[in-house]
Amino acid sequence: MYLSVVWRPAALAAALTLVAPVLAAEPLSLRDALQRAEASHPDLQGFDAERSGAAARRSLAERSPTPEISVLLEDAFGSGARSGLDRAQWTLSFSQALELGDQRSSRLGAADSRAVALTADQELRRRDALAEVAQRFFEAAADRERLRLAEEKVDLARKSLAAADTRVSSARAPVAERARAQAALSQAILEREHAEHEEMSARVALAVSMGSPEPDFGELKAPLFDLPPLRPLPELRQRLKQRPSARARLAEAAALEAERQAALAAAGLRPTFIGGARRYEDGNDVAAVVGVSLPLLAGRRARDEAALISARQEQTQAEGQAALLRAEEQLFERYQELGHAKEALRLLDTEVLPARQEALKQTQYAYDRGRYGYLELSLVLQELADARRARLDTALRYHSLLAELERITGDRLIEGNTP
Repeated sequence: MYLSVVWRPAALAAALTLVAPVLAAEPLSLRDALQRAEASHPDLQGFDAERSGAAARRSLAERSPTPEISVLLEDAFGSGARSGLDRAQWTLSFSQALELGDQRSSRLGAADSRAVALTADQELRRRDALAEVAQRFFEAAADRERLRLAEEKVDLARKSLAAADTRVSSARAPVAERARAQAALSQAILEREHAEHEEMSARVALAVSMGSPEPDFGELKAPLFDLPPLRPLPELRQRLKQRPSARARLAEAAALEAERQAALAAAGLRPTFIGGARRYEDGNDVAAVVGVSLPLLAGRRARDEAALISARQEQTQAEGQAALLRAEEQLFERYQELGHAKEALRLLDTEVLPARQEALKQTQYAYDRGRYGYLELSLVLQELADARRARLDTALRYHSLLAELERITGDRLIEGNTP
């Protein structure tokens, strides 16, 4: 009896300490969780900085080549008549590279296309983050239900212990039966304590995904056992080509093409004009300096860069086709699993659980009258607990698959709105 007498108050005090702030907080629905995550999810906080970086890259692409000014000293500090500065030549020059054709416009187009690709990638990451929040939301709700089941199991174990004590006291059962009932109660208490820890950990994980270091919400308004109908599979297949990951790949392909065009345009003629003045020390004369320079082998370098980008384009295209095939496979597989989970939950609700509850009722009746022993009663109790856990696990599996498919297709699968 030591475990049930001494451990229980300590566990109860700890649980009340953790739960007290939660009871005063507002309930949280899935819609509320998603809205909070969209504003405060840790993985989404860098989006503004990324957009600022894209704007800075475009601003940089708008700028023309930087002009240069140079000062050149010649014919000085040599030998003989040119050992000093008496016959030196000073040249002050200004140079400016000129962009011809579509060099500037193609560079701007590449910057704009890269900004569009960034927007598509951010949308993909946003949906992934929200799918993670939905998953954590239902996991936390499921852990709360597991805690409730663990508490019910403790209550049943207490009643079984009381019944066993009565039977032993009236010499209708051996003392070992009471010991077994006591051990079962202690085990149920340990399981409840574990469920409390799991529930708090799940709530913290959900809070972190919404940008809070600790839970600041109350009860989760989660329709765990409400499994509404799905859209037809052919309709979902049509959505695959418009899913966020597909749009992100198309935007990336467009950005690579714009960068390839910019690389080819850079291979065009890009002369640098030079103008300035030269001063001769020996006669204090001044003369103009005019020139032009052209880069050598610039076309070869640009063509190599364009070839590198073309290889990346081919890789992106191949990855997109492979991703579409994988998405088709995952969609079909997960859709079948959803149907199975829904049917399994229906059978558990309509056949398995009612049968288990009736078996417990009849076994408890026979046990109270001495026709069954504790072994039969404990077996029926365990079978009922297993059926309840199976029901909960099946419902959680359904919602997990649903969140995954919403991420794959980029669209809501449930007809109607989720709370």
